[in-house]
Amino acid sequence: MHFRVTGRRSKIRFIPANPAALRLIDDFIWRELVIQRILFCPVANNRRKTPFYLYLADVSVPLLGTSFVGTPQITGDRSIVHFILFLLCFYFAFVRKPKA
Repeated sequence: MHFRVTGRRSKIRFIPANPAALRLIDDFIWRELVIQRILFCPVANNRRKTPFYLYLADVSVPLLGTSFVGTPQITGDRSIVHFILFLLCFYFAFVRKPKA
């Protein structure tokens, strides 16, 4: 078994590895990708922060293609739910120590 590493100038190397080590590396990489997507996608995407600002400015938001208008209360409640979910993900990903 081996894993593939791409180096400078598109040079590809195959490094031999134990199958158990490959499984652990794969688990670690996927866990890190999931954590990054859950925690940092809302930070990089400014549209996710908009509901809280609209709540503070007391602005209603129409839902495109419908006659529904989101009130500031709805956008405020939605932003609070998103913040609570962010805190939960942050706690389970970084603060809480995994059981051995």
